[in-house]
Amino acid sequence: MADRIELRHRLSPLAGNIERDGDRLTILRPSIEPLSFPAGSSRFADALMQLDGAGATHAELVAIAAQDGDANARDGIDVYLERFCFGQLLEWSITLDGEPLATVASLTSKFGPDETNTPPDTVELSRFAWIRRDDEGLILESSIAPGRITLSARGAALIGALAAPGSDDPDARGLAIALWRFGFFEDTAAEESPARRTWQFHDKLMHESSRHNRDTMAAGEAYKFKDEFPSPPAIKPDMDGAVVPLPAVDEAAVRHSSDSLLEVMSRRQSGYDYGDNTLTLADLSTFLYRVARTTDVIQGPGQELLSRPYPSGGSIHELEFYIAIRQCEGLQPGIYHYQGLTHRLHQLPDSATAAERMITVSARGMGQADNLPDTVISLASRTPRLSWKYNAIAYRLTLLNAGVVHQTMYLVATDMGLQGCANAVGDSRILADVTGLDPFEETSIAEFALSAGAN
Repeated sequence: MADRIELRHRLSPLAGNIERDGDRLTILRPSIEPLSFPAGSSRFADALMQLDGAGATHAELVAIAAQDGDANARDGIDVYLERFCFGQLLEWSITLDGEPLATVASLTSKFGPDETNTPPDTVELSRFAWIRRDDEGLILESSIAPGRITLSARGAALIGALAAPGSDDPDARGLAIALWRFGFFEDTAAEESPARRTWQFHDKLMHESSRHNRDTMAAGEAYKFKDEFPSPPAIKPDMDGAVVPLPAVDEAAVRHSSDSLLEVMSRRQSGYDYGDNTLTLADLSTFLYRVARTTDVIQGPGQELLSRPYPSGGSIHELEFYIAIRQCEGLQPGIYHYQGLTHRLHQLPDSATAAERMITVSARGMGQADNLPDTVISLASRTPRLSWKYNAIAYRLTLLNAGVVHQTMYLVATDMGLQGCANAVGDSRILADVTGLDPFEETSIAEFALSAGAN
C-alpha cells in the first residue's frame, strides 16, 4: 500500500519554467538571469523536461534517461538533481494515488530528499519538528531539516494517525518514509549523541530561526510593519501610581570614587552576602542612574530611538526597568517602574504582594531560598519595538540586550560595593498581573537581585 505514495521532483517557483532547444535547456528564473546548459543527450533532455509542471519520480527520470541503454543514467540524473537542489530550483510533491498529501519547499541550498539509503524499519517524527498554521495552511517544519512542508488535510490526517498507539496504517507509514527522506522523521531505534540530547526543542528552534541558517528566510532589518502601523513610542507613558523622585546623582563624586574598569572587572562576582545593612534610596538612585538613565531621545528612520549608558541593538532600547522592593530606606515594599528620562520611580498600586513573590522566585532561582535580597530588578521587553524594525531576530536581540544590561549592572554594583546577582529563571506572570499589560506588548525576560553590601 505504501507504493501508492509517490515523491515527485518538480521545478520550484524560483526556477519558473524550462525551455528546450535541441539538447540545450534553459531555466527561466523569474527576476533572475536565465540558466542555460547542455543536457548531455536527448534522453537526458527528455527526462529533465519532466521537471516542468507536475514533475516526475526519481525512477521515472532515470527510466527516461536510460532508454538508450545508458548504464550511467541514474548517476547522471542524480548529478543534475544535486545541482538543481544547490540552486534551490526544485520542490517536491508527495501524493497518494495522485491525491496531494504534501508539498516540500527548500529553505537552503543542498536541501533535498535522500533516495539512496534504505529506510529504517520504524520511523518517528523528529522531536525537533512542529506543525503550525500560516496563510498557506498547515505547515510542518523542523529546526534540523531546512525545508518547509505544506500539508493537505489528508496529509495532516495521516501524520495524526502516526501518533495513535499501535498505528499500522500503511499509507501513514508511506508518508512517514517520504518525509524521512527529507529529515523530518527519524529512525526510532537510533540513539542520539550526548551533545544532541542536551538541546531542547525550543532552544534549537530559536537558534535556527534567528540566524541566517535559512537562505530564503530573511533575518535582520526589514521594517516589516512600517506601512501598517507606527512603532510604539520610545518613552513609555508614565504608569499609574505614586511618583517618587529619586535623589540627584553627583557625577563628579561618582567619577572620583570609581575604580578603574580593569579593577572592577577583576572583582566582579555574583554576591549573596547581604549582612545586616539595607539598601538606601541614594544608592538605588545612583545605581539606576549609572545603568539605565535615558540621556537623549533621537528621531530615527521611522521610529524614536534612545541613548542610555549601555548599548542596545539599533539604539531601540526596548527594555523597561521594574524594581521589586523588599526593603530599601525611603521606599515602601512594592514594585516600582523606573522612568529613566526624568529619573524617578512610579509605584505600582497594590503591588507589595507581587514584589514579595518576585523576590522569592528570584531567591530560589539563585539557590538562596532563605536569603532574600533587598530588591530585584526585573527587565521587561517591549518586543514590538524591535519587531517593528527587525525580522526573525527580535527575541534573540532582546535577550542579548538583557545580557548587556546584566553585565552593566554587575560592574556598577561591584564599583559601588553592592551585592548583585543575575537570575536565569523568573516568572513573567507576576509582572503581567500587577501591570495589567498585554504580554505581547511587554513581558519580563530577566531579573537582577540587588542588595546593600555586607560592610
